Amino acid sequence: MTAGHPGDDTLAEPARQGSGAPVILRILATSDLHMHLLPWDYYTDKPSRTRGLSLVASLITKARAEVDHALLLDNGDFLQGSPIGDFIAETSALPPDTVHPMIAALNHLAYDAVCAGNHEFSHGLEFLDQALSKARFPVLSANIATALGEGPRADKYRFTPSVILTRMIDLDGQEPRPLKIGLVGLTPAQVVQWERETLGDQIKARNILEAAAYQLTQLRAQGADIVITLAHSGLGDPSASFDQENAVIRLANDLDFDAIIAGHTHNVFPGTDFLGSAGFDPVAGLINGRPVVMPGFYGSHLGVIDLSIVPKGPSGWDLVASKVSVRPVFRRSPSGTIVATIKEDPAIRDLARVAHNHTRRWARRKIGQTDTELHSYFALISPSTSVRLVTRAQTDHVEQALRGSLWAGLPILSAAAPFRTGGRSGPESYTHIPAGPITLRNIADLYSFPNTIIALTLNGAGVKDWLERAAALFHTIQPGAQDAELINSDMPGFDFDLIDGLDYEIDLSRPAKYDAAGRVIDQMASRVVSITHMGADLDKSSRFVLATNSYRMGGGGGYSMARDNRIILRGGQSTPSILAAYVARLGTIDQEVTPNWRFTAMPGTTVGFDTSPLAAAFVTKVPGLNISPMEQTAAGFKRFRLRL
Repeated sequence: MTAGHPGDDTLAEPARQGSGAPVILRILATSDLHMHLLPWDYYTDKPSRTRGLSLVASLITKARAEVDHALLLDNGDFLQGSPIGDFIAETSALPPDTVHPMIAALNHLAYDAVCAGNHEFSHGLEFLDQALSKARFPVLSANIATALGEGPRADKYRFTPSVILTRMIDLDGQEPRPLKIGLVGLTPAQVVQWERETLGDQIKARNILEAAAYQLTQLRAQGADIVITLAHSGLGDPSASFDQENAVIRLANDLDFDAIIAGHTHNVFPGTDFLGSAGFDPVAGLINGRPVVMPGFYGSHLGVIDLSIVPKGPSGWDLVASKVSVRPVFRRSPSGTIVATIKEDPAIRDLARVAHNHTRRWARRKIGQTDTELHSYFALISPSTSVRLVTRAQTDHVEQALRGSLWAGLPILSAAAPFRTGGRSGPESYTHIPAGPITLRNIADLYSFPNTIIALTLNGAGVKDWLERAAALFHTIQPGAQDAELINSDMPGFDFDLIDGLDYEIDLSRPAKYDAAGRVIDQMASRVVSITHMGADLDKSSRFVLATNSYRMGGGGGYSMARDNRIILRGGQSTPSILAAYVARLGTIDQEVTPNWRFTAMPGTTVGFDTSPLAAAFVTKVPGLNISPMEQTAAGFKRFRLRL
């Protein structure tokens, strides 16, 4: 249907003479649920009103009741991403014939279709197939295959690439008329690299745009009146390459879809995450006139696209208007406090209860003790106790694994990033483990993804370049600036690698070599300075072993120095299990951090950054930094000033 995608906010536009009254087709969408079935934070073992499918379910019920015709779709990343998901995948506590709780919930809510996201593959194909075997809805992906042909037509698809759903529409004074709705699923092709340690060569991927174009043509030829794509992809850059990860703007500009469900990057669209430009309306939710919705993450929002259609000729339909909105499960007061806006659906809670209770018991198991508080409140501006524990566990594992090998004499460095540093996940998303017992939930808090350990060799120049990539997190600061914004919010905290085993400075007055996505923007830039190893200046030709993870080796975060021909260890053991074993072996952790990286001094210069309001209690405990609190933000963060 190509009626210009008018995007009329009112949806009250009358149909053309003789065509009949407009009909509303409502598209309801979730995305990036990441196994958040309930409003519960397993890292703190406390309720959380900012998330949960059981909250979204109440919004779904209400939204369905408002119209006669609605579709319910999920855009992917529903099976992995929280401790309950890892517990189900990694233990045998649930009987083998049990329907996966997320699948049971999606069945109960009568989802019409879902898209396979990249994290569906995180626990392997056997687990994925078992979980999906009880699904009562199609699972779509048009670009994931077991083998690629010369073109999309010859691909051997791993999932159903597309589907046409037919709905009978009652019209006044006429026989009911069928509405044929085509759905296409699209998965980031990069999943082949990201999950190759788990998947090997079992799946292949075609780029999103090529696969989408073919399926769109096929669905139109098969008589689809409306075609919607479930694109597990962010909005992206319209000028970026054809095979880009985040391709929704390209999809909207290049292909004639009637509506697009976006996701993957955990943004909310329409909304304030984006600035408007020509052909890009973040208020109305229109890109090139096409309705697009991105419904947040963890069950924070329900996406709604209303398409106003009218009968066309004897059998078809015309799209005459559209309206896009997102409905949150909570709001924040002017002071940033969470205010509940919806009641939980008890049916979803009942479906999740057994796995939820098992997970809580499993996560409370004590494995060690810490004499020091571990937190990530200031992990983006200073050495962090929480990150240091991970890097030390990686170093210990690699050192043992390489004993007696050709590389046993090389110095070992260890790279890791903080996972929970607020950002889009909100001011509640920080690690804080008080002094006392360390449990399995604390391990999941410290390391939230099932990455596996990797070790590679790098020379000193490669190590420096790794640090330069990480330093893209920070804006360039002019000397003498006052309260300049420090953090580049386009780069997530989990892409900010810190390297243990070196001492170095980041000179914020110098430009960055890389942008937030890891692309080189200034080949000659050098903002990481004064790098030393064991008290001596870093020799660019010296060889090192660097402990890292499978996500980095798969291209995650844009660390181009992570190359296959440099790998010397890929044991397949998960980093969370390595961390848990390290803590259990030590028994008691005394994790005092000696600062090994810092910002180069810039007298008379201050920068501002946001973190949790709870960070105020730790300001005086951050060695070597002059930090003072500022205002509370409307998003619930606390702003702080750092004197450089």
